[in-house]
Amino acid sequence: MKKLWMIVLTAVLLLGTAGCGKEEKPSPAPEASAKPEISEPINSDTHGEEKRIIGKISDIKNVMFILDDGRDAYVFPLEEGTTLEGIQDGDQVQVTYTGELSLTGDSELNTVKVEKIK
Repeated sequence: MKKLWMIVLTAVLLLGTAGCGKEEKPSPAPEASAKPEISEPINSDTHGEEKRIIGKISDIKNVMFILDDGRDAYVFPLEEGTTLEGIQDGDQVQVTYTGELSLTGDSELNTVKVEKIK
């Protein structure tokens, strides 16, 4: 009789632990909208390919400004001849630039043009 109880208890314990397993589901792939809106290269010149990005101006200084695309914030230098006339903090803009984007501003990035989006 003791053997029978031991077998039954062992079977109950095994079935109880087998039902507790957690099924892992693969996490969904990040959506395409999570990436910054960067256009394809426009043209090439001696400084590299011109690219565009759309975002909101979050800070304007004398020699640079910060563009927030909703995911990251990028530091853009204000090149000689580049103006921000009529553009204020919080405005939605399209920036044309050459070089590579950097979150810290430590890259070879040239701001070509800043246009306010209405």
